[in-house]
Amino acid sequence: MTTSEQVAADFQKAVGLLNGGKLAEAEQILTPIAAAYPDHGMVRFVLGMALGGLGRTLEALAALRKAAALGVDQPNLLPTIAGLLVNAGWTEEGIARYREALKKGPADAKLVIQLATALMIHGELGEALALFRKVREADSNNIAAIGNAAQILATLGHDDEAMKLMALGAQLQPQAEFFRNWTLDLGLLKALRTWISGQVTPVLRPADESDAYVPLIQNALPASAQPSVVYFHVAQGAPHPIQSLQDGQSIDYFGILRLSAQTARRVLPGARTVLLTDTDTALPDGLGVDVAVRLPLQRSWIMYERMRSQRALVASGRAAGPVLFLDTDIIPRRDFTAVFAQVFDVGLTWRVHPLMPLNGGMILGKNGASPGLLRFFDICLGAYDAMAELPTVRERYPFSIKEFQGDQLALAAFTRWHPFIGRPARATIDGVEAAFFPADDLNASFSPALDPAALDGKFAVHFKGGKAKSFAAAFAARVSA
Repeated sequence: MTTSEQVAADFQKAVGLLNGGKLAEAEQILTPIAAAYPDHGMVRFVLGMALGGLGRTLEALAALRKAAALGVDQPNLLPTIAGLLVNAGWTEEGIARYREALKKGPADAKLVIQLATALMIHGELGEALALFRKVREADSNNIAAIGNAAQILATLGHDDEAMKLMALGAQLQPQAEFFRNWTLDLGLLKALRTWISGQVTPVLRPADESDAYVPLIQNALPASAQPSVVYFHVAQGAPHPIQSLQDGQSIDYFGILRLSAQTARRVLPGARTVLLTDTDTALPDGLGVDVAVRLPLQRSWIMYERMRSQRALVASGRAAGPVLFLDTDIIPRRDFTAVFAQVFDVGLTWRVHPLMPLNGGMILGKNGASPGLLRFFDICLGAYDAMAELPTVRERYPFSIKEFQGDQLALAAFTRWHPFIGRPARATIDGVEAAFFPADDLNASFSPALDPAALDGKFAVHFKGGKAKSFAAAFAARVSA
């Protein structure tokens, strides 16, 4: 057998392995062939499909892009490239490739759903919802269209329509636990919203200048009109609900906070960094924050105390410039000056989520001492105080929402406080000028599958979960390079 015949036989063997799901074996055969024949389009195509299946996203993209450049015309080439682009964080480019694939042939329902899902991730909810509805016009029981449309409708505050779709999804797929959980979550929100609508006066509490945290902040923090990046952290000495989400991993929160403060100074020239903490947490040397403010926090109510101390900082009047409240696991990537140039009292980032569309890990204030921003925190804390004692909430959660989840639940429970279609969208709600920014722009969640270069365009990256946090140092080094 000649060399070319052997290569052809090896290639066919690799194709068979790929089709049989033996991706690693196929890749081992194809890699040397691709090196020997760099301009063979089909070799690049099959190699790219194997690499993509193995989760080696960037290598797969390189191979498949080469195959496309070499003129390979396979029906799943463009959709595969598009999917890999979205998984790698290149959402806009992925959307463009999906559109290109749809132009080449009939509107396949699977491809339409993939495009709509990418649009949903990117925050283009109007078009995404229209496409999911279009799919259901042809197939009313398409479970992917039902589930995604339900999430979008819930995120936008259309509770009744979302509940109907969730009920249909649960009927079609009784084993799908998420439909049941979404229904429970949205049922809780509807109950809370009904309660709030009859309790507006006590819930929208007035500013309480007697809050003991306010003078403590005034004594510890000099007044300034420069931008402020404000963190909150207390060391946890007892089991806490959030720990169950970290898979038992040990997380160096101070290490990540140090990285975040370093990058904040780099990308936000002139900004000061502030840490709100309790009286007992031991802070390591070289933490890198400019001012640490110690408050007599109730440690077990970590999420409630975070919002209360943020509200007290606003009430103190000590941060009269732009303020960026950040979780300790968020690393800024770009200068927020252009964001703060827009008109709003409070800026919130959102993602598609039936229960918690607004993320409390990043809150922006154009003026950290403005009455509108203070009113926003008063609204949230008023809801927080009241909801924590409601039987409907206690039945849903086995822990106090003041420990965990309550801040985002307080936001979501106000039917008027939900994202609006747009990038960004603005609205005056309860006397507060609010701006809603897609998290994919300002507060992107980190995934190991993402191309670090794709994150360069994000304003900040959120390292949620223990596995994601392990990548924070490498990302911070990239930002600082």
